[in-house]
Amino acid sequence: GWTNTKFDVEFLLKRKDTKAFGVFTEDKKLVSMATVSLTDASEQPKEANAKDLAWLSYVITNQEYRRKGLARRVCAEALKWLDSQNPNVPIGLYGEKEKAAPLYVDLGFKDFGKTQRWTTKVDAQSLLRSDGSIKRSEDGKLEIPAFVDQITMGSCTAVLVRGKELLDMVCKADTAAFGSDRSDVLKAWNKRYTDLCWLVKDVDPKKVRSVFEKYSNSPQGGSDKLMTYEGFKALSLKTEGVEVSEKQFKSFCEKSGADAEKGMTVASLYQLYSFPGNDIDTDYAKVTGGKIPPGSTGVRGYVMGRGTKDKGYFIGPLWAKDQECASTLLVAAVRGGCVIDMTNSRMGKASFELMDVEIGSADNLETSATKAQVLASLGFKKGGGSRFMVRSGDSKSFYRGNADKTYAASSYEFA
Repeated sequence: GWTNTKFDVEFLLKRKDTKAFGVFTEDKKLVSMATVSLTDASEQPKEANAKDLAWLSYVITNQEYRRKGLARRVCAEALKWLDSQNPNVPIGLYGEKEKAAPLYVDLGFKDFGKTQRWTTKVDAQSLLRSDGSIKRSEDGKLEIPAFVDQITMGSCTAVLVRGKELLDMVCKADTAAFGSDRSDVLKAWNKRYTDLCWLVKDVDPKKVRSVFEKYSNSPQGGSDKLMTYEGFKALSLKTEGVEVSEKQFKSFCEKSGADAEKGMTVASLYQLYSFPGNDIDTDYAKVTGGKIPPGSTGVRGYVMGRGTKDKGYFIGPLWAKDQECASTLLVAAVRGGCVIDMTNSRMGKASFELMDVEIGSADNLETSATKAQVLASLGFKKGGGSRFMVRSGDSKSFYRGNADKTYAASSYEFA
């Protein structure tokens, strides 16, 4: 019932802080294994009350060799090694209640309760049915005119995390939100599941309006005020030091949903700042002579998904500042999970092999009412998960994002 992929295992074993233990037969066949990962204080979230943490995972025994005490043996060896490296370090795990939990209790772990797992099943056909441009090819696959790299809901525009700029923004925001730097994990995740990683930029509407008011040079006033080519050219000279052409202006208008013949509205300028390569904080500072706020990440929220045809699809790290952003990210993640197998290039038509997927969020000890509302509104249903167990510590030793302040979904792969 695990959703872990070969990539997940290989990545974990390559990490310098992970040690694997196994039992082999005489013909060198691996029949039982366990891994333990140690995180030192410099990488720990500031909210955790422990200096160092460890995690026991991938306790697996070949079905033919079960009931022989092999799992107990490899776990004991893993714990022995951990104690020799860092005595009394809190170590956590997720264990299945009936079969696994009793073993871990015998090894000194305390059961801190049942976790929650939210899942939903998605009909890929119905999800994309609203797109009238979709056509079915002769081989039964669906074709769409262009690759979807952005999804807008309300004031949120989620864009695919592609390129160093956006990935660095995610890593910076993640460090600020959780208090520890896990950039190496996020970068590896993004490299493997690029089409499933989404970001919503944090665009301050007041700053956008301030910039708009300064450079909107349309004779119209009030809510009908517009920024024509001349005004946009002046804004570009001030913020970028370059003069945009009328052709470029028309392209920006088309991208942001504005009428190039009339000019940009404040709403279309806001949309433009939601796209990669445009930073309202920087432009606002240049226009007003102010300073960029300290600690600003420019991120309103992000989500990273993980999926394969045989393992299904899982939502990994998710963090957002508000419910609208969280909902937008979840919709983008759900849609991405249905089109994970893409053929052809992004130029012209792209064929997608759609799949009806079961999507889940990672185990958590508890889910806040606000986060539960977001998940429920998107068709997720709450179910039982594994048991959360800790040795030499308590549940507070392991950081849990404050879901009452942010819509954060922790992922145990990073514990």
